[in-house]
Amino acid sequence: MTITRRLFLKNSALGLALYGLDRLPLPEAGYYSAEDFAKVPKIDTHFHLDVPNNAFPDLALSMKFHLVSVNVDAGFPLKEQFEVVKTMKQRYPGQMDFLGTFPVDKFGQKSFIKDTIAYIDTNLQAGALGFKVWKNIGMVLKNDQGRFVMIDDPALAPIFSYLEKKGVPVMGHLGEPKNCWLPENEITLPADKRYYTRHPEYHMYKHPEAPTYEQQIMARRNLLNRHPRLKYVGTHLASLEWSVEEIALDLDRYPRMMVDVAARMDHLQYQSAQDKDRVRRFLIRYQDRVMYGSDTTIDHQNSESKATLDILLKKWKTDWAYLATDSLIIEKLKVGDKEMQVSGLKLPREVMDKIYRKNARQFFGIK
Repeated sequence: MTITRRLFLKNSALGLALYGLDRLPLPEAGYYSAEDFAKVPKIDTHFHLDVPNNAFPDLALSMKFHLVSVNVDAGFPLKEQFEVVKTMKQRYPGQMDFLGTFPVDKFGQKSFIKDTIAYIDTNLQAGALGFKVWKNIGMVLKNDQGRFVMIDDPALAPIFSYLEKKGVPVMGHLGEPKNCWLPENEITLPADKRYYTRHPEYHMYKHPEAPTYEQQIMARRNLLNRHPRLKYVGTHLASLEWSVEEIALDLDRYPRMMVDVAARMDHLQYQSAQDKDRVRRFLIRYQDRVMYGSDTTIDHQNSESKATLDILLKKWKTDWAYLATDSLIIEKLKVGDKEMQVSGLKLPREVMDKIYRKNARQFFGIK
C-alpha cells in the first residue's frame, strides 16, 4: 500500500487541529524565531556522552537542553558507558538522563535471557529511562548456524516481552538508510556517502549475503506486531528516512510507535527541497509522534576539542532554524549533479514544543 498525494493531503488536514499553547512570552504569536533557540526548554533525546566531560552538559544547560545519553552496543565497552552515564546523571540531576542497552555477545548461550533481564534490571535501578537496540542485530550478529539474527528472532522474544510488560521504552536503530543498499554513485546524500566510505562493513550493497533493506523493515514490523503494547521509538526516522509517506504509513500501523529525527535531518531537508509543504504537513499531522535528537557522539577522540563544542552548537541552531523558521538554511545542497536550496519549515510553536520537549517527556517519563 502506498499513500497517494491526494490521500496524504486529506489526512494531513487532521494535523491542523492543534492543542493548547505554552504560555511563553514570545515576540511573534504562534511561531518561534532563530533567536528563541536559547530561550526555550528542549530535550535532545539521542546523545552519546561517552566520557565524563562537563563541557557538553554545561553547553546544553546554557542552551536550555536536557540531554538523554544513549548507550549502544557498538564496540565501546558497555560497562564504561554505563559508569559514565550514571556519573553524569548524578552530576547533573534533572538535566541528564540515559538509555541503557544490553550486550548480545552471549546470544545463543543458555543463560543469555536470564543474564540480559538481570542486566536490564540493573540499568533500570540506576535510573535508565529505557533501552536501545542497535543495527548489530540484523547486520552483524549471527546464530550458531551462521545465519543473521534479526530483531524478530524468537530467541529475543522473552526480552521484548519483559520490556513490554514493564512498560519500558525501547529505541530501535534497526537497519540503515535505504542508501546503504545502493551503489556509491546512486547514494542520494553526501553524508551517507561519506559514512559508507569510512565504514564499508556497513555498506550493504557490498554485502549481498546480508539481509535486504526490505527484510530489515519487515523484521521491525514483525517485532511490533508480536508486541503491540511495546513502547517503541524508531530512531533515525525508523530507517524510512527516504519518504515521509512511508513513515506516515508505519505511524498509522503502529499507534504506540514514535520516531526521532536523529542524524536524518538532511533526509527531511532533501525531501523538503523538492516539496517543502509535503514535509511540513507530515510534521504537523504527526506532531505527537516525532522527537528531536542530534545523534551527537562525544568520546575520547573529540571531547577535548573546542571545535566539537562549536560543531554541536551549530548543529543544534541549524536544526532549530530549519524546523522553526522559513529562512534559507542551505544555499546549495549538492545531490549528484544537482544543487538545491533548503529553506526552513516554520512549524507552529506548539508543534515545535512537542518535537523538542513534550513528546519526550510523555514517552520517556522525563520529569
